[in-house]
Amino acid sequence: MNMIKRLLHALAMSVVVLTLSGCATINMGEYLDDKTVKIERIDSKHAKIGFVNIKRSDQETWIRGDIKPCIQTRGPIFGHLHVNVKSPDGKSIFNDTVDYKRRSVKARTAQFSVTLNLPIEDKSTITIKHHYFSSSD
Repeated sequence: MNMIKRLLHALAMSVVVLTLSGCATINMGEYLDDKTVKIERIDSKHAKIGFVNIKRSDQETWIRGDIKPCIQTRGPIFGHLHVNVKSPDGKSIFNDTVDYKRRSVKARTAQFSVTLNLPIEDKSTITIKHHYFSSSD
């Protein structure tokens, strides 16, 4: 009976590992279908851009997400983000600097949000780049 439990446990763990590794192979830098927007994250050596969510309507587009330091510590994450939106033909339709903030003093991640007063077409590209103080990083 003990052998069957071990076998079932090993099988369950294998399924979990295979499922997680399959999810990790999805590249968010590619278009998933004709109705999507491409998101490019450019991290600095100090911080990594994590979750990014886009909500589109006929008049506005909302971009929000989070950023965390590369070395997991509590405290401020220095720098700012540059958000650039390019139409499918490569023309820049939005380019601005966005700040982010932590929800509390002890938070390990910070959230950012920007509202664009224009709709984004399908197959557009949103580039989010972290700069650590200077524009050269």
